[in-house]
Amino acid sequence: MDVEQWDKVPEVLTWKEKVAYVAYQVSLMPQNETPVEHIFAPGVYIREMRIPAGTLFVGRGHFYGHTCQLVSGSLILISPNGKVRLDAPLQVNTTPGYHMVVYTITDVLARTIHPNVAECRDVAGMTADIFESAEEVLKLGQQLHYRQMFIERGVDEEKVRPFFENDSDVIEFDKDYGVEIKESPISGKGVIASKGFYPGEFIAPAMRAFKRTPAGRYTNHSFVPNAKFVGERDHMDLVATSRILAGDEITIDYRVLYDRRLAA
Repeated sequence: MDVEQWDKVPEVLTWKEKVAYVAYQVSLMPQNETPVEHIFAPGVYIREMRIPAGTLFVGRGHFYGHTCQLVSGSLILISPNGKVRLDAPLQVNTTPGYHMVVYTITDVLARTIHPNVAECRDVAGMTADIFESAEEVLKLGQQLHYRQMFIERGVDEEKVRPFFENDSDVIEFDKDYGVEIKESPISGKGVIASKGFYPGEFIAPAMRAFKRTPAGRYTNHSFVPNAKFVGERDHMDLVATSRILAGDEITIDYRVLYDRRLAA
């Protein structure tokens, strides 16, 4: 039973790290609609979800054990013990900390049933009480992807970090290029667009005469970048690869830079 995205997750990771790794990877891909119906019955809160065929679904961690029902359809359940095919109708009970990872073979209708002795009907409140933070999982996944990028290319991250963080070779922009250096939600400071850019449009110089500009110093990495560096190490430009709006952070794929240097 092959599940391409999951099968490429590094084996050296722990279960929680694997979940975070694939959750971040999935977050970068086009998303299938998985509509949820909220059902309140005496003493229970039921979440009924429809998941299209061919979906790798990564749920949020659960604080408490609960009942899962596969009402219709077939899927592959991925757990620390491996992969197993499950066909409806089926019901299982989970333990605290459960993190659902499934790949749907067919369209699926599934339910999770949670105790609701207080008869609460506040969906947002119930969700916050039941699930662990998705943001923390995605943040860990991003960190793991970044680390794996170095491992796959045989690069010692700690050795190259001082080079990137050393500002002795940084020169200022010679004019306003429509970008600002601000705090970044990705890491430290980043390059933020103060105007829009179209694909293929020059954004700013990144390197001149082997010296980095603020764009060369502070452009952060993304696995789904909206820009790239064009040129050679003595003269590089930051160029948009997709539509960038004012306020967007401008990113490149560091893997391209490493591969160019390894090939040089």
